[in-house]
Amino acid sequence: MLSYQDQILEEGEWGQFVDEGEWTFHIPNEYSVIDKSIFVYEIEECWEIEEYFDNRIITACECTLLNIGE
Repeated sequence: MLSYQDQILEEGEWGQFVDEGEWTFHIPNEYSVIDKSIFVYEIEECWEIEEYFDNRIITACECTLLNIGE
């Protein structure tokens, strides 16, 4: 599943996630859903996603949750 948040949030702010649905993988690094395709390249501990959002390159990193109350 590809879910993303299209705005930058500061700590303590809430945002809305967009869920694109289940993507199909095609070798070597293409993913497609409905009529969209993206290309994903691993860069250090994140990924660069190309040909999505008006062909801009997006950097995505693993989502981590904050432990509240520690």
